[in-house]
Amino acid sequence: MAVGNPFDFLKSFGNIQERMGEIQNRLEGITVVGSAGGDMVQIEMNGHMQVVGVRISQEAVDPKDIQMLQDLLQAAFSDALY
Repeated sequence: MAVGNPFDFLKSFGNIQERMGEIQNRLEGITVVGSAGGDMVQIEMNGHMQVVGVRISQEAVDPKDIQMLQDLLQAAFSDALY
């Protein structure tokens, strides 16, 4: 196997790092919103898959049925991911 100029490799690596930085910046600007229950629960995520917002309507909050709210949150999160 032929070995090229190591400085060419380092220069190429520097270009890759620069491009990765650009991609990271673009991901920060991407926003997705997942929802469930007819938009009663919404989860907003950025391109880094970080949750940046959660909105829950009053209709989704029933102290006697916490399981439903948990299910709606899970469904909204899954919807935001896919």
